[in-house]
Amino acid sequence: MDARLGNFEEKRLVCQFIPKFFPHFPHLAKASVSAQLDLCEDSSIVVRKQAVKEIVVLCRSNPSSTKQVAYFISQLLGAEDVGEGLLVRNTLISLFNIEPSATLRGIFAQIRDGSPKVQERCRTFLFNRLGSLNKSVISQIRDILMEEIEVCLENSNSEEISIIVPLVQYTSEDEAGSEKRLVQVLEKQLSLEKGKLTSDEEDMNRIYEFTKLAKPNFSKGVDSGVFVNFYCSEILPLVRELKGFESGSGQAAAILKQLSEISPFCSELPDALDCYKQIFTVLQDLLPMEPDPAGDDEKKHPRIHFTLIECLLTSLLELFHRVKSVDSSEYEQALEELRTGLKTLLRYVEPFRKFLSDMDKSAVDYQTRLVALRCFDNLKTLTGLFLAVPVKFSVILPSWSHAEVVATSTKKLRKPSLSLSTDHSKKEVKTRVPTLPTLPLPYVTYITLH
Repeated sequence: MDARLGNFEEKRLVCQFIPKFFPHFPHLAKASVSAQLDLCEDSSIVVRKQAVKEIVVLCRSNPSSTKQVAYFISQLLGAEDVGEGLLVRNTLISLFNIEPSATLRGIFAQIRDGSPKVQERCRTFLFNRLGSLNKSVISQIRDILMEEIEVCLENSNSEEISIIVPLVQYTSEDEAGSEKRLVQVLEKQLSLEKGKLTSDEEDMNRIYEFTKLAKPNFSKGVDSGVFVNFYCSEILPLVRELKGFESGSGQAAAILKQLSEISPFCSELPDALDCYKQIFTVLQDLLPMEPDPAGDDEKKHPRIHFTLIECLLTSLLELFHRVKSVDSSEYEQALEELRTGLKTLLRYVEPFRKFLSDMDKSAVDYQTRLVALRCFDNLKTLTGLFLAVPVKFSVILPSWSHAEVVATSTKKLRKPSLSLSTDHSKKEVKTRVPTLPTLPLPYVTYITLH
């Protein structure tokens, strides 16, 4: 061990001798591990690689040192040399085969304590290499992995979440169980945000990432009710403060689109009445009022955010259809007020759709134009459904998720991002949209399209 401070040749020998004779000197176990780890950070890359390679032998003789060794070796994932980085990754894989639980805890400890670069390398290593481990090894670390993932998610930013969450797939034996467990983990993270959420952009980005990763796993067996309830009770009261709300775009639009996309998988809501009230309130703020020619410019030419309205109406329609109805006079009154606002909205939709259709095609991007026209068609359909008594239901595919042509030559279509169950997709409800007097075209030209 003293020779670790010697010349190059001596250090190379020491790298091999310490692990080899380690079992014969149990009273020097702690000092031996420290000496070998010192050699793992030697100034010579040859010595470092030799020491890293041989440290596996030391752990086989003394598995209790594996966590300490894994913590230190995972720090070397930040090595710039390609060969050294590969050796470090292979060494960690070998440590998993010796003492899986201790190795995993050592790596996660580095994720919590290490530099940003090392943290990123450790997360990437687990993401790329856990799948290559033997099934028997995976079975030993499932519970510990879940525990460490939950701790990491509490302290992770929005960019780190997408690397950590996929590790949940290794905490369950089958794919169906993995999907359900992933949603449960994300629901737990939402519960930790209740009462503490702010309109800060990073806070909302975290919620957006949680929902984005949970969304593909929602199905008949995996309900989205916890997410929908969280959006209604925690986010909608803050929606006016979100980035892009004033322009009907940006983060506000992205969040409301997510609510619309997860609503079809919701069948239970902890507090349905409160959710409805929150959606009604935001809709009333967004829906246009009767124009006042004598009023100020904003009242004469209101700014209408059609996409935000479409998102909320689609979400509301899905909840009406899937969640048990609420018997409340307050609810009925809010619904009637909504119908009044929708009649006014309809007076803007028709002339503006015609205005956009007649506009020079070169003046508007093709995709924007296509989505906008679909948005107007959806709003017209949604208005008819809500004006019916009782409210009717029909499958409404959001304007932003329609199939797009991927390759013109082969005419292949990209599947919509929102999947619907077969029985719902076959239902068609014909509704009669009332004919209402349209507003003069000058009003329409001042409405901004988002």
